[in-house]
Amino acid sequence: MADSTDLAQAPDSGGAAGPQGDFGPRESAPVKRGNARRIGIACGSVVAIAVAGAWIERERIARHFVDQQLSALDLPVTYRVESIGPGVQVLRHIVVGDPRHPDATIDRAEIHVSYGIGAPSIGTVRLIQPRVHGTWLDNRLSFGALDKVLFGPESTTPFRLPGWELDLVDGRGTIDSDHGRLSLAAQGRGRLRDGFAGTLSALVPQGSFGGCGTGRATLDAKVTIRAEQPRLQGPLKIDNVHCADGTRLATASLDIDATVDKDLKGLTAKTGMRGGAAHLAGTDAESLALDSTLALRDGALSGRVAGNAGGVARRVRRVGREDGERIRWGDEAAATDDQVAVAVAVRGGAEIRRVVAHHQVVERLGVDEVGVGVAAAEIG
Repeated sequence: MADSTDLAQAPDSGGAAGPQGDFGPRESAPVKRGNARRIGIACGSVVAIAVAGAWIERERIARHFVDQQLSALDLPVTYRVESIGPGVQVLRHIVVGDPRHPDATIDRAEIHVSYGIGAPSIGTVRLIQPRVHGTWLDNRLSFGALDKVLFGPESTTPFRLPGWELDLVDGRGTIDSDHGRLSLAAQGRGRLRDGFAGTLSALVPQGSFGGCGTGRATLDAKVTIRAEQPRLQGPLKIDNVHCADGTRLATASLDIDATVDKDLKGLTAKTGMRGGAAHLAGTDAESLALDSTLALRDGALSGRVAGNAGGVARRVRRVGREDGERIRWGDEAAATDDQVAVAVAVRGGAEIRRVVAHHQVVERLGVDEVGVGVAAAEIG
């Protein structure tokens, strides 16, 4: 062997080296090193095969797990598998519902699977250009084939947001209704139980509701999730509100700060509305303001509303001072620089539990009525 020959040629040290001489022990080195090399190669091959097997097994587990999750949704869905790697599966051209008129599409979805003790779990879902289409007809919201997932039978297990991270890229949607078309745009990233941060924009070019019509309405809001509670913050702007009864509002901006409960069954909201010139059932105002703190739970709305209108002329609306009295009309005329109380009707009539505060001008009108001034009322 070449290795043995090379190693047997020792440098001249002044004497011949016998079998037990200075260079004797080196004669066995080539054999030991050759064995070590062969053993190393063999061990390396075994490790490589084991790693490759584990790699393949992880891919098989990942694919089986993702397919299992999709099957559990029981949706009419088609998609193309672009790639399957260690812990990630990439799907393309996902279509939910009738391919000719899909309820939802996703250009690309990356599903990252996390491995740990026990069964694998979804770690991150990245959705690129998801599109959703829904309808709101006869006071019923529907997203077609997605309804069974979104509005399915209630489970005995309390609802929780998924524990994985969502990366939403260029999400858009539309909801067609008898009141107009709502267009939505959303994006964001973070854990759905704590840490998600994104944006939501909405547009209604023209709308109609309750005998009233509107011009352009827009929403630009931040969406965050902390401690499993989604929160929406941002302004809703509406132009040209006009109603059949003569009510008109040139412009309105409603600042919204709403937090949804963990089970998504209730919410609390603080709103501040500021409006331009308004005509409200015989009363003209140069400006309108309405602030509220409301809660919606079990289908019941409760909270506190405070409002005022500036630059008022003609008739005014009165708010009863005593507990239990309802909103009613008054006959006092207001000067153009006065302000009048404003209350919000809830389900056909706002019952005033008590007047919390009012403007000093009220005192000149008597203690039994609130005619002109700023009032705050509790509704429930």
